This record gives sequence, structure tokens and C-alpha cells, in this order.
Amino acid sequence: GTGELNGGRVLTLTAGTNSDAVSINGVAISGMAAGTTNGADTLVTAINANTGLSGVTATAYNVVEGVSGSSGVISDGGLTIAVGGGSDIDISASGSMAELADNINRDAAGVIASLNTRGALVLTNDTGKAITLGGTDLGNIGIIAGTYQGYVSLNSSDGEAISIATNSAAAGVFSDLKQMGFNELRYNIWT
Repeated sequence: GTGELNGGRVLTLTAGTNSDAVSINGVAISGMAAGTTNGADTLVTAINANTGLSGVTATAYNVVEGVSGSSGVISDGGLTIAVGGGSDIDISASGSMAELADNINRDAAGVIASLNTRGALVLTNDTGKAITLGGTDLGNIGIIAGTYQGYVSLNSSDGEAISIATNSAAAGVFSDLKQMGFNELRYNIWT
């Protein structure tokens, strides 16, 4: 509907450049502490702190989907997963994709592993916290090493369209919006 908006993957947000730089329904988004690095989960907290003024509620989630055709065979410690900047967790050895998904679900809190209809690994959470993958056996799981930030979904309480824009009063620029996973439509041109 018009009162829903799903963004792209959030980039790492730095408080000094993003706080108050973007507005939703005319309300500046603030609340990201100076000197910290933020992701989708922190952005949701900042947006929801102003729900009463903006009429918009935010939720965060994360989805990392691999490619099919991988074996899922890993050695002990051949795959590490960290969630939300936490410590790397070593995933137990596995001999198949199904066993790998089971081991991830047992070993790594904050992430849910499953296989899609093509047999590819899918990692998700409903917090939007970053999922970081590392280790020596990544080639066997179909996902590239890296930190995958979450996504933000917006919902308006009245079902009306959601306005998201840069806040020129706070020297907001389009890159601030894009870091949050959104674009701006201005004069019928996507920026």
C-alpha cells in the first residue's frame, strides 16, 4: 500500500554525518549517539522515537541468501558468524547444506538458517542487526565473506504515503538518505 515503504540494505551509519540529516514526514531523525557506528537496528530505534510526530513506525530485518550448488561441507571453525558486532562464533563441522543449517541454528544466536527451494543457504533475523561471515570454508556455503547490514521497513499509521527526504537545515545530503537504504523523489526524478 501507499503507507508502506521498504528500503534497500542499510549501509553503516555514522552518527556525526547522519543524525538529523534525514526527515520522515517532515520530522528529523535523530538519536544516533555521536562517535558510534549504527546499523538498521539503531536506525529503527531513532525512527520509532518520533513515531508520535511522524506517524511512521519502523521495523528492521536482515536476509542474506547464498547461491545454490554449494556443498555445505565445512570443518570445525571453517565458518564464523557474528551478529550485531558481537564476537565471532565458530560453527561446527558439517557434511551437507542441511547439516550446516542445523549447526548454525544450534551454534549462533541471533540468526536463523534455512535452505531455500534451490538448496541455497539463507540467513535471517528480525532485528536488522548485521550478520558478519568469515572463515576458511566460505566457498562451500555459497556466500561471500563480509558484513551484511540489515533492512528497514516503514509503515504509516494512517495508511498515507510516507515522505522521506534530506533535511537541508541539518546539511543533509542524498548520500545520507542512501546510507539508510532509501532514495528521494524530487521533481519526478529519483535522486
